[in-house]
Amino acid sequence: MQAWHLSKHVHSGNALYALWTAACAFFAPLGWWLFACGFMVVADFITGLWAARAKGEMWTSNKMRNSISKCGAYMFVIICARVFEHTLPTYIMEHAELACIVTACIVGVEFYSVLENLYKSTGNRAFYILTQFTQKKLKDIDETAEFKRNRDTEKSITDITDIPCFLHFALEEEACL
Repeated sequence: MQAWHLSKHVHSGNALYALWTAACAFFAPLGWWLFACGFMVVADFITGLWAARAKGEMWTSNKMRNSISKCGAYMFVIICARVFEHTLPTYIMEHAELACIVTACIVGVEFYSVLENLYKSTGNRAFYILTQFTQKKLKDIDETAEFKRNRDTEKSITDITDIPCFLHFALEEEACL
């Protein structure tokens, strides 16, 4: 039996090839998500140029550079989310789809920006209605989150300052179960 030598495999490229293959297999599920993110950034860029032209604004390389850096930052965040979701123990989140959620948020924001740009460039009322509808939904989500935040804050203040109230609340929870 022949001995295994690290230097022989590293110099031949086998170890590097194995690492590259492992990295590609780990990040393979992100392919379509990164494509969707890149596509929406390009769509936002094109419709942004169209809207600027319709308003008579000048195109500057600084604004174009922002789109490229935005696309890179978005993709970096998606990749980081993929790494983070795999570092979570399975008992915390068994099927963590954090990268998918992050991608959905990014694509949603870019889609909203595309709708705004199309409204600015064409003046078509359909795009205005879609942006207002989206804005209303975001406002509803924000109000719901604010309500829950205020409700949770009130509970935590009551829990800390009023021990009997906390026990009463715990007993009510057990009765509901």
